Amino acid sequence: MAGLHYTAVHVRDLLGLTRTELQRWLSALPPFNQAQTKARTARRFTITDLAFFSIVAILHQRLGISLSSITAFSALLHEQLDMRAALANTSIRIYLNQSDEGSWDISTEVQGPLSVALDLEPVWHAVYQFIGVAVPAQRELALGLVSLPPPTTQEHNHGRMVR
Repeated sequence: MAGLHYTAVHVRDLLGLTRTELQRWLSALPPFNQAQTKARTARRFTITDLAFFSIVAILHQRLGISLSSITAFSALLHEQLDMRAALANTSIRIYLNQSDEGSWDISTEVQGPLSVALDLEPVWHAVYQFIGVAVPAQRELALGLVSLPPPTTQEHNHGRMVR
């Protein structure tokens, strides 16, 4: 999966963005605003980039955080995204922390007077679903202790019946 690349059309389709909106994001958000581009050559994005833009959409469109505020931590956010952690059965959570001055920062722990927990698992699931990659079935298995109802008199006398 690491070798798969996507274009701006894929990013726009995933997020429902217009060309102008995506171009504004690309020109404002590090690390994309620092990338060298060639004329008449489409930018190529990775699966991690798709997840990054999905998170930016959540922060900007749903939470109303300005794009200029997101630029302060977008490079660090991009670095912290790891699709291998999403495929493993680990809790993927990062925190958007607001400082006393009102600026936002990203971290793996709660800091400052206001913190917003971002659960990345649904983001990765949406990206995987968009590109047609199934999440490994092992994640869905309920491995561990399971509580069963007490046996009825008939089941107790004859053993548990399997249906």
